[in-house]
Amino acid sequence: MKDPLLSVRNISKSYGNTQILNKVGFDLLKGEVLGLLGENGAGKSTLLKILAGAVSADDGEFMWEGNKLHFRHTLDATKHGVGMVFQELNLIPTIPVYENMFLGRQPRLLFQDKKTMINRCEETFQELGIDVDPRTITGELPLGIRQLLEIAKPFMQIVPQTGFRIILLDEPTEALSKNQIGHFFDIIRKNKKDTSFILVSHRLNESLEVCDKVMVMKDGQVVTSMDVTPETTEGKMHELMVGRQRDTEFYSEHLQRTSGDKEVLALKNVSLSDSLKDVTFNILEGEIIGLAGMLGSGRSELCQVVAGVKKPDQGELSFNGDTITGVPLHKLISRGICYVPPERKEEGIILPHSVKWNLSLVKPATKNGFILDSEKENRSSRELVERLNVKTKGINSTIQELSGGNQQKVVLGKWLVLGKQMKLLVVEEPTRGIDVSAKQEIYKLFRELTQQGVTILISTENLLELIGLCNRILVMKDGKIKATIEAPKDDKPHEVDIVKYMV
Repeated sequence: MKDPLLSVRNISKSYGNTQILNKVGFDLLKGEVLGLLGENGAGKSTLLKILAGAVSADDGEFMWEGNKLHFRHTLDATKHGVGMVFQELNLIPTIPVYENMFLGRQPRLLFQDKKTMINRCEETFQELGIDVDPRTITGELPLGIRQLLEIAKPFMQIVPQTGFRIILLDEPTEALSKNQIGHFFDIIRKNKKDTSFILVSHRLNESLEVCDKVMVMKDGQVVTSMDVTPETTEGKMHELMVGRQRDTEFYSEHLQRTSGDKEVLALKNVSLSDSLKDVTFNILEGEIIGLAGMLGSGRSELCQVVAGVKKPDQGELSFNGDTITGVPLHKLISRGICYVPPERKEEGIILPHSVKWNLSLVKPATKNGFILDSEKENRSSRELVERLNVKTKGINSTIQELSGGNQQKVVLGKWLVLGKQMKLLVVEEPTRGIDVSAKQEIYKLFRELTQQGVTILISTENLLELIGLCNRILVMKDGKIKATIEAPKDDKPHEVDIVKYMV
């Protein structure tokens, strides 16, 4: 057996009375891709941050080929050969790409060596197959390209120690298209000659595709680790992660409601600049309608038009028989139209504030409609936390202390305070970046809402999610609806039935 490049022993970490990691240990071999699997809150991201020097462990040690390591900060780690791609983008949108790639690590401190930085970027981008001009202002690039730049940063910043480096990847594919994910996997495979990787991904199929070994974590501890073989299945991984077999009714398809006769939403010849072109469709009460399409197909813009975030250039929208074309966002909310954006941390929650504060954003608890009722607010927040199974120390904990899946539950929960007033839920990427257990809970919530008469419009790149959840799927391309595919619970379509209209 090969000697390990990195050995981790008895790493523990607590925040207050909450233990995040409990005596975690493992070995990473040279040229190995190790996948970390586990539910939200299992401790995966914290472990990576400790290895990257961003967080200090309370106890334990790690060694590089037998020599003890201690990183005071991330710069220490990169100098030794360990770099990390964090879950959130850390690029400044208003400066050129080359400045972002060298931020805090400029070749000269007083006078920037612009030529050296640009040349180094061009060399790295060429090696990694990333077609970007380093002089481009970063914010002008699509989200997926910016994510590839985040992935490129450690390759450029780290000088391999003793011929090797380690790159830690925390949910690196969430903003990538299918083609970009394939490109990213190629980068990993081509660099295994001098790089070892540790990958955190909620997409089990990705981990099994690119990883040599997987390590399953639960409640801050290592449950098991194993080599990836043809016999290593998603179902087996799920069972190890959550302690139960994966439900064959993952999307609660048996609870799929047959739509009512009442028309809730109708669009007629709706257009928006270059994004939407003569879009016409309707949704009936209790339906779940899905929007499928590649990035840039117009599905996100369509959601924003329905929710009132954007105003169409032409066409007509009606809601429960009344015209709502051009009606302001706040008035649509009062009518029961709720919107969940795709980027929860940027648009769905306010990170420095508490769980209670975020749950009260849409409809604060008041007395007589004027005075804030703290007791009522506390009671409502606790009921929502319990109903949604939000894992938190309490309603006064800051939202940034929660894992991604629990944050998403709060994003959805703030709309539930509307009660029977809630009529239409427009949601983009409802389960992006969350684990399978949290996904199941959100799917069951959607089923409950439809049973209560709520209609749901979902836009996501996850085709299996659309197939499992929806009554109908609208396939978009170039701003138009190319096909409407029926998806009854007893006769679900296949991915190929959808993809052929997308490309």
